[in-house]
Amino acid sequence: MNARVFLVAFTMFAAAAAIGAGFALLGPVKLIRIFGMVALIAGSAGCALQFYALRTFAPRAHALLLRRLRAAVPAAAPALAAAP
Repeated sequence: MNARVFLVAFTMFAAAAAIGAGFALLGPVKLIRIFGMVALIAGSAGCALQFYALRTFAPRAHALLLRRLRAAVPAAAPALAAAP
């Protein structure tokens, strides 16, 4: 299976989670905040699922993604180093 599919889906779910977090924090109406929380939860779950699928079906792409995440977020490097 092509690793690009997993990487694109991972990116899209991460973007949805970020947008959901923005709406959950900055939403002017309670209903919009609830929808933001639902988007945050669904985006986070999808991101985790795609990360697991990437690790299972494309280990080289998974290693590359971890390397890129470690370079982008140096403070989280110790936590990412513990990831298998």
